[in-house]
Amino acid sequence: MLAYVLGLAAACQAWPSYGGLRDPGNCNPLAKDSHPAFAGKRTFNFEGASYNQDFEKFWIVDNQTSQDRGRLKFGDGNGLEVSLTEQKQAPTLTSHQYLLFGKVTVRARAAKGPGMVSTIVLKSDSGDEIDWEMLGAYQNQAQSNYYFNGQPLFNTFNTTYAISSSSYDDFHTYTIEWTDKFLKFSIDGSERKIWQHGEIPAEKWPQTPMQVKLGLWAVEGYNDPGEIAWAGGVPDWRSKPFTAAFRSVEIEDYTGWCEEVEAGPVEYQYDDRMKGWADVRVAGCRKRRAPGLTAPAPSGTSSSTTSAASSTKVSNAEPTNKGGDNNGDDSDEDEGSGMILAPSVSLVLIAGIYSTWFFW
Repeated sequence: MLAYVLGLAAACQAWPSYGGLRDPGNCNPLAKDSHPAFAGKRTFNFEGASYNQDFEKFWIVDNQTSQDRGRLKFGDGNGLEVSLTEQKQAPTLTSHQYLLFGKVTVRARAAKGPGMVSTIVLKSDSGDEIDWEMLGAYQNQAQSNYYFNGQPLFNTFNTTYAISSSSYDDFHTYTIEWTDKFLKFSIDGSERKIWQHGEIPAEKWPQTPMQVKLGLWAVEGYNDPGEIAWAGGVPDWRSKPFTAAFRSVEIEDYTGWCEEVEAGPVEYQYDDRMKGWADVRVAGCRKRRAPGLTAPAPSGTSSSTTSAASSTKVSNAEPTNKGGDNNGDDSDEDEGSGMILAPSVSLVLIAGIYSTWFFW
């Protein structure tokens, strides 16, 4: 157990996050066993917002960006614009509060340019990550990912979907819904992928509270060749700034299936003895659904919904499959595509396995 905890601490401080976004400076799973909960529905509208007390109550800004607020621009009808002007920048917003199962919907426009990665993330302190990524080199697609403890699973990352119009000329709505039974990804209200419990091993299912993260990062020439190829090249900084925009965030925290909360703050509490989501205590919960009861099925589906995603070729965007297979998904229906295996992710997986052996 000690080796596991030390591994989490090292991942929190040093692991190159799935999307290159920054973790808050207080990232320390050894010191945090209580997490403030959204506990219901919350919305943050960037239209008309500013870098004020309300903004700072909702969001943590990474240290580098908080010292150079020029990377964040409010107004002009685009909500919040987040910009890169040079290497090693990664402006990141992280919510103060956490959700334990729920739905997150973000209205966003991606940054344009090779190497640019605009990202919408749910991330736990243990390193579990669920995300949308929009690559600036390919304007008519988006990718979904799930990582367990910072490590990619063979069948849940770099799944690419077609978008009806440009991701960096137009705003689109990206949704992630997460329960103890399924992970659901949607674009503009259209369901694109569902992973059911069992398709992801039970022991690798995300079961700890997660924060919401928004941001922009860039692949650089010093990254491995596979990652550069995946991102469509590296930025030409003579074309700076590179800018993504976020208009709104809607969060519905299912509160670990708490059905009634008390007035006042609600917190998630757990430590390294937990074995599953039911071991996460919801402080401030009066009535909680018993573990084992079926979670609500994804909206618009029944409890027997399968996980097969519709698949189509991304005819209006550069293909990003660099040699991976599509896991046997040969369907060719409405929108979406099969699994994409980026070479860079393979290298990250090898590094993660080596790191795990080292700590054990």
